[in-house]
Amino acid sequence: MKLLIVSDYPWNKNNSFGKVFSDLFGGIDDLEILNIYCMGGNPNTEMTNIKYFQISMGQIVANLKNKKNPVGKIIEPENLDEKDEMGKTETKWMNVARKTHLRIFSWGRNFIWRIGRWRNQNLIDVVKEFNADVMFTPIYRMPYMNWVHQFVAKIQPVKMVGYYGDDNYSLHQFSLNPFFWIDRLTQRGKVRRTVKMCEYLYVVSEVGKECAERWFKKPCVIMANGNVFDGEPTFKTEYNKERKLVFTGNLGNHRWEELLRIGRAIDKIGGGMTLDIYSASQLKKSILKKYKKCKAIDFKGKVPYTEIERIQRECDVLVHVESFRLKERLAVRESFSTKIVGQMVACRPQLAVGDARCGSIDHLLRHDGAIVVTDKKQLEQTLIKIRDDDAYLDEYAKKGWECGKKLHNRSEIQQNLKKELNELIEKK
Repeated sequence: MKLLIVSDYPWNKNNSFGKVFSDLFGGIDDLEILNIYCMGGNPNTEMTNIKYFQISMGQIVANLKNKKNPVGKIIEPENLDEKDEMGKTETKWMNVARKTHLRIFSWGRNFIWRIGRWRNQNLIDVVKEFNADVMFTPIYRMPYMNWVHQFVAKIQPVKMVGYYGDDNYSLHQFSLNPFFWIDRLTQRGKVRRTVKMCEYLYVVSEVGKECAERWFKKPCVIMANGNVFDGEPTFKTEYNKERKLVFTGNLGNHRWEELLRIGRAIDKIGGGMTLDIYSASQLKKSILKKYKKCKAIDFKGKVPYTEIERIQRECDVLVHVESFRLKERLAVRESFSTKIVGQMVACRPQLAVGDARCGSIDHLLRHDGAIVVTDKKQLEQTLIKIRDDDAYLDEYAKKGWECGKKLHNRSEIQQNLKKELNELIEKK
């Protein structure tokens, strides 16, 4: 089977796209992949069945200055640009755009892609030569990514399926910024055109399925990320007298605030617990000061990814949070946090705090996969039970593992995915 996948970022195990798609396709037999990625940077994965074609904004700008500069190049392991100065510059500006939320960066990027000469013979030849069986398409909100998807799909028409991981379409969002709504309204048509080309969509949550089927009138299949649930689980047999809670992950979307709420609640009930926070997120000094004032919280900062498994195994309870704030809650309404499944594998009970309408929280509630707090008034009582009741922790460590094995077993997810794609190929 040959899959054509167009992405914004390169297939790299250190970014979200690379992690999710390696999880989906890593280890599947008889599979070839062509990844066309639209940014500077190098691929980095253990998967050896992927061919890469890069189109970057840096190439487009260079070509606009001088037509002799090519747009689009095949990336081979032997010709990787280790310095990749152009890619680092592009990534730097992308990060600035995210941190500042200045829309002039995204508007400028879309303008460059609009006038750029990336619709060229290099791209056409690569797509035709690969001769894919299926185009597997992540659904992005950015106009330039939809332009690329739609152009590639027309080069050599094949069956196409979409991967819809976030709400990149609906108006069910909150913002007082008029430019947000200008962007949203102008992006929706492009997203809809891409989805219209798909036979069906893969979504990552029950909430996402309900919403996407209503909006797009397309069949949707739930396919959250998976992990290895083979062998016997190694549950903790003895808990620390001072319960050790651990959070690992991104503190964006006001997750830092919910962790502060947990820390303050621990202080209020008289301690007996600690909350260690491991995150590469850059926090304002004002937030760090609030953390320091909270006795229960120890902000550890960034740690190597290879250390996360050990940290999770040494704790008593793993923590997942989503913000109760309207804007942030709506932003993740259809999403599913990829770290939840990894925490299920760790065989430790999870404490999940957030609004019941968030995709991740909704999933854990539906399947009783974690200790879930959806009412802020119940947080202190729940923490007391976690502190005082070993059997309660045993119960939810087992429930979390069972939920993961039933719904997130990687081998079963890949088996179903391969079967569905083969059926699509055979369908006339």
